[in-house]
Amino acid sequence: MKENDFMLINQNVIHAIRETTKEDLVIKMSMPIDFLKSDLSFMNISSEILQNFFQQSLLATNDYYNYIIFREKKEKQVKAMIDRILLEYYQEKQCYDLAIKNYLYLLFIELLRDMKTYETKYYKKSNDSVDMIEIIEYVSQNCRDVTLKNLALTFGYSEGYLSRQIHQKTGKTFQAIVREERLKLIELLLKDTTLPIEQIAERVGYKNQTNLFRVIKEVHNMTPSQYRSKTIGEV
Repeated sequence: MKENDFMLINQNVIHAIRETTKEDLVIKMSMPIDFLKSDLSFMNISSEILQNFFQQSLLATNDYYNYIIFREKKEKQVKAMIDRILLEYYQEKQCYDLAIKNYLYLLFIELLRDMKTYETKYYKKSNDSVDMIEIIEYVSQNCRDVTLKNLALTFGYSEGYLSRQIHQKTGKTFQAIVREERLKLIELLLKDTTLPIEQIAERVGYKNQTNLFRVIKEVHNMTPSQYRSKTIGEV
């Protein structure tokens, strides 16, 4: 997207904001399905593109990603309408919900009247769109502080979708995979370094040694020191 672009995204499909800078300003507004269902005036806008877009948005499931980018001429008018929508939303004056709906309706009309170009995208989702090898590799490299939220943002998926894909393709939960990758790193550091147990715990993302002791005990039935002595002796 470029400065002053306006994008409509079907909320049924996966989307995420990736890299931004301090100079970027992105305003995200969500239109709930009930909001569209309560007023079908959006369906009557004289644009086949928009009508199809809103109809697809009302479906419970959607096999296609789609979005529309508006690159319009009268940016000040559109910006003014968005400012009014935000003011109505945060000030919550009398009939603010009705005002927001009407400002949105006028906003779409203005975009259709004076847009320079618009782009649409429709494409079939792959049944194997998640590269699990890449996912696991990322978790392994960032096991100290990785979370499902930042993993989803990094790869451009929703948390729920990514969590389900991980479980379906590995038979494990996200947390179980993080735990396994931390264990691998613990074993490596115990075997190949002389780092104190406390520092190893910190490196793998544990707040204290207790969690590290518990993991090693559960898996190897010994303390970290015993595991270190045993593996060094095996070399």
